[in-house]
Amino acid sequence: MSLITRKLYSTDPDALRMPWLESPFAELNFARAELSPRLRNIATQIMQDGYAVIDTDIDHAVLDRVREGLAPLHPTHTSRVTGVEGPDRIQDAWRVDDGPTKRAVFNLACNPDILNVLRTLYRREPIPFQTLNFARGTEQRTHSDTIHFHSVPHRFMCAVWIALEDVDETSGPLHYYPGSHKLPVFEMSDLGVVSSRAVAIQQGSQRLYTEYERFIQSLCDGLQLKKRTFHAKKGQALIWSANLLHGGEPVSDSMRSRFSQVTHYFFEDCVYYKPLWSDIRAGHTIAINVRNLRNMECIEQHYNGYTLDLVDADASKTAAELFPMDPDKLPVPDLSTEASIRIMAWPRYEPEALERFADQYLRVIAGAEDSCACLRFDANHDGDYASAMQMLASACEKTLGSDASIEILIVNDDFDEVKLRRLGRQLTCTLPVEGGDSIRQEFIRTFPVHQVESAEELANILAILH
Repeated sequence: MSLITRKLYSTDPDALRMPWLESPFAELNFARAELSPRLRNIATQIMQDGYAVIDTDIDHAVLDRVREGLAPLHPTHTSRVTGVEGPDRIQDAWRVDDGPTKRAVFNLACNPDILNVLRTLYRREPIPFQTLNFARGTEQRTHSDTIHFHSVPHRFMCAVWIALEDVDETSGPLHYYPGSHKLPVFEMSDLGVVSSRAVAIQQGSQRLYTEYERFIQSLCDGLQLKKRTFHAKKGQALIWSANLLHGGEPVSDSMRSRFSQVTHYFFEDCVYYKPLWSDIRAGHTIAINVRNLRNMECIEQHYNGYTLDLVDADASKTAAELFPMDPDKLPVPDLSTEASIRIMAWPRYEPEALERFADQYLRVIAGAEDSCACLRFDANHDGDYASAMQMLASACEKTLGSDASIEILIVNDDFDEVKLRRLGRQLTCTLPVEGGDSIRQEFIRTFPVHQVESAEELANILAILH
């Protein structure tokens, strides 16, 4: 862990730990900023209104590829207004099997011009971490994204919505409230709810969120905020700040589509968490394990120069746990492989189970370069080591063939809970456990990385990473 030395305070406006265009020094920062005319115009909109409309140079063929490739894959939902069923959103469409569509989704999320604009607006490196694709207007009630995912320091998050076709008033355009980003960030504790995963399970996340939506609507009505709608042209993008109040207008023409993609971005050097399920003041913080879509790497989380050891769990942590000052007391186990893609699994060391595992998953890994299968072995549960390794070798030769090439690393160390969590930082993903074995499942769930659900999904991920 590296420590960053900072002054406790500074007369330099840039030293304040919040986006420079949303700080109390925003006007001063803006006046002295050296920006091109285009970026000055965008920054002005963000500073004053909390959003900016930009014309992108994205090839319409890319937009068409996303729209056409995802059109048949959208699930259905029922319109709140018309009661008619229609296609719903797809989260993280980069997981789809269609290679050209997958690349097009990535191209929109990682567009170089948009990333450069975001670097200017936040003066930190942007981290695209989630995509949502829509075929119709969402009709979503007014909200701020800060209730779904947020950062510490606050407001280092934004969204970029790109129109894949022209949008008018009949197709349920986006609506937003200019200047609302300057309001305080409201979380469930401000509504008198001590939120946590347990509360969300007991009361229901939707019930909590409905209470939040009602509050936001009363806020808009009480402050008499002025609503605007965005009638976008194909290829236009709308950037909005983390705390901007926005939603979706009713779809008045049930035959109209509204194909679009929104990408959510965090920024480096923050802690990332789920506000709806968290109450920081009460010690309940549900951290988000953020994966950067630009390189598929998990992002380390930092708080004022300290690297935090966070997991996605509802637990109050002491200062000593959050800020481990002696790295020798918390060693990071080393995986003895030079492969950059590390896939953790714990198979059952029985001939038939190993053959199924090799045929389903090891066959996929064997076909991918720079990949290593990290297989857990525990003598307390798996028996004799030599016998287990002989069964594994036989299963691989039988299913993959004697000429197959695959790197397999046997992980048979003793681990405590902290070492396991820190080991997870070196992993790319984990594989599911066969047969519902609770001990193996608990081990796999320990790691703060994505758990693959099928061989097809593993193949998609490996294709993306290559």
